[in-house]
Amino acid sequence: MSANKKYYFFLVFAFFALIANAQKSSGGDELPESPLDIFIPNAFTPNGDGLNDSFKTVINGPELEIYEFMVLDRFGKEVFYSTNPDENWNGTIKGSTYSSGTSLFIYILKIKSVEDRSPQTLRGHVVLIR
Repeated sequence: MSANKKYYFFLVFAFFALIANAQKSSGGDELPESPLDIFIPNAFTPNGDGLNDSFKTVINGPELEIYEFMVLDRFGKEVFYSTNPDENWNGTIKGSTYSSGTSLFIYILKIKSVEDRSPQTLRGHVVLIR
């Protein structure tokens, strides 16, 4: 291998529906089943090619009563926040492009449909690839 070349390898996992993968709460109880089908991508590439240029949730099911979506950088600083399920993050912070290369972010989604008894909180990671 040439000393001047850099090689990057990415392992990408598909995120799953909330019902199929209930997370455990601190009390050891499973989250209640929800009528919502939630998809959250684990990577996006905001490079302007029209494919995966923004990060957003895809939610199918009954009307939402609560929706809070937050993205944090690796230091815990909030870089995106929305209460609108149709809004997406384009990978910028205050209008400026967030670094070049690959960066890992944390998302937190608090959600409740009109049919759910209580709100649910999902946490995970997303990779921004430039």
